Amino acid sequence: MVAVDPRRSRRLHLAAMLVSVALFGSNAASYVFTVLAARVLAPGAFGELSSLLAVLLVGMVPALAAQTAVALRTAGPGGAQPEPVFGGGEHPRRIPWGAQPEPVPG
Repeated sequence: MVAVDPRRSRRLHLAAMLVSVALFGSNAASYVFTVLAARVLAPGAFGELSSLLAVLLVGMVPALAAQTAVALRTAGPGGAQPEPVFGGGEHPRRIPWGAQPEPVPG
């Protein structure tokens, strides 16, 4: 079994909590912005703003997909070595990028 470093675990928990707080703050700010825009803008202007924000939201999907693809390509075979799951030591071999692993004989 792989031993877990308590300091690393604490850092990961702190990072996850910070991301959660940031996402909550972002959603709250978005809600406040929408309410204020609905109160301040005329109905036609608010409709235009809503349409532009919807187009922005739809455009973010392929942008995030491209960002993920670049991150995966960057961290590919030359990236950080994964930690062993079973036992210690080095992995017996690396699988080339895009290759399918051989089935383990039963």
